[in-house]
Amino acid sequence: DLLPDERSVEWASEIIQRERKSPFFLALGFNRPHTPLYVPDKYFDMFPLEEIVLPPMPADDLNDIPREGRRLQDGTARLYKTFYEHAGEQGLKEFLQAYLASIRFVDDQLGVLLKALDESSAGKNTLIVFTSDHGYHVGEKSRIGKNTCWERSTHVPLIFAGAGVEARGVRVNQPVSQVDIYPTLLALCGLLESPNENVEAPSLDGHSLAPFFTSDEQDMWSGPSVALSATDHARTVRSEAYRYILHDGGGEELYDMDTDPNELKNLAPRKEFLETKMELRELLEALGERKH
Repeated sequence: DLLPDERSVEWASEIIQRERKSPFFLALGFNRPHTPLYVPDKYFDMFPLEEIVLPPMPADDLNDIPREGRRLQDGTARLYKTFYEHAGEQGLKEFLQAYLASIRFVDDQLGVLLKALDESSAGKNTLIVFTSDHGYHVGEKSRIGKNTCWERSTHVPLIFAGAGVEARGVRVNQPVSQVDIYPTLLALCGLLESPNENVEAPSLDGHSLAPFFTSDEQDMWSGPSVALSATDHARTVRSEAYRYILHDGGGEELYDMDTDPNELKNLAPRKEFLETKMELRELLEALGERKH
């Protein structure tokens, strides 16, 4: 039988290929790589266990972070502890194999969908947005899962392609947020840029990403210099070079993402980074106030 994601792509492909005279919007979600990590065997075969390399997991990694960041009651930490105690490093490799297999499976489903779009009458004038709801730890920071303020959990793919995107194959280093997607769609589709302007509703959060889609307009970005994320117990901002985390109890973390992409060295206690830390904290608090 087809898996749910295959059935969804089959359904969406049929909708895309219908002849129509008016614009349409279609949102399609994939189950994988969410657990349970069930996909056909051939996708597991693409990632042999003997070739799986685990992420950096130093035994002392959490020693330099605030007590609030080491919450043992955190579900992702409990899962890691239980998993590692019962399955060990080999079990982690099997988990990572299944995670990679699930991602590869979704890649194929996306390919089927894009092929259907290319073969339809809408293929030349459709804007495509691809993203995810969160990242995922597979052992880093003694975690399996999401719901943290570290890079692995907060960093998601965000890809725009098709109609209205002139700068193709370009990677943008400016951190942006998913709240920027809606203003971007409004701008590129010629819709009202301020749809709440004449009604009793809050103004939109987010900023149009359209300036990044042409090579000569990237300096016209009107949004903040950082992207804000939050969990139940902490908030974080990501600049182009740093990640700053502020816990509810006041604990802080600061990482140089250029030299330390795995966030192994917390720079927050070091005096030489005080100015950088305070600048990022001010940005975090300003964005947090605006959100509320």
